[in-house]
Amino acid sequence: DEPTGALNSQAAAEILDLLTEINRGGTALFIVTHDPRVAAHAHRVAVMKDGRIEGDHHLGPIGDTGDSGEVSRREALLSEWLREMGV
Repeated sequence: DEPTGALNSQAAAEILDLLTEINRGGTALFIVTHDPRVAAHAHRVAVMKDGRIEGDHHLGPIGDTGDSGEVSRREALLSEWLREMGV
């Protein structure tokens, strides 16, 4: 739940990089967040409301470099999808 919520931006980036590497090693991760920048690192994003999945968006794996440009593009796609859903 909110793995980067109480961290400064540098520490948050390091944690997200670590989680990405763990995932690339074959471990599935389930992260709960309200932060679109964190969600942009996910392969798949689900929106829940009242205990039900309201929407599901597949972003696919983040590239090997995980550069800020790629994360920003993924965040923009997610933001557009969330607006379309009325979230």
